[in-house]
Amino acid sequence: MQFNTIIPLSVSSILHNDIFIWAVVAILTILAIVAVRRMKTIHKLVLKSYLGPMVLTFFIVTFVLMMNFVWRYIDELVGKGLDTSVIVELIGYATINMIPIGLPLAMLFAAIMTMGNLGENYELLAMKSAGMSLMKIMRPLLL
Repeated sequence: MQFNTIIPLSVSSILHNDIFIWAVVAILTILAIVAVRRMKTIHKLVLKSYLGPMVLTFFIVTFVLMMNFVWRYIDELVGKGLDTSVIVELIGYATINMIPIGLPLAMLFAAIMTMGNLGENYELLAMKSAGMSLMKIMRPLLL
């Protein structure tokens, strides 16, 4: 067996991997929709107050991470005679690579903001005094 040979990937294997990934995403989306329909009203309230900050903080964190990338590599990109489309494509690929870093951070920030907002409006206190444990309150955030 030679280690210096490169085994080319066929287009069909890449296509099948993408189809598999999209199928998994579709199944998880359907399961999430079914789970939301069977949720209690209080859990829907917590989830609705979580999704807005989640989307907003995800884009903010991704933007901050991208600015870090651009700040580090702007001197290597500018002045090399590269076309604008090549630079935009590189930044797009870098943005996709920042998602695994930015998504958990955005989820953490959104959960902190949601619980802080619920506590500030005394909704968290009302749920706790109704007998709900903190884990039951936070269950929609784990979805």
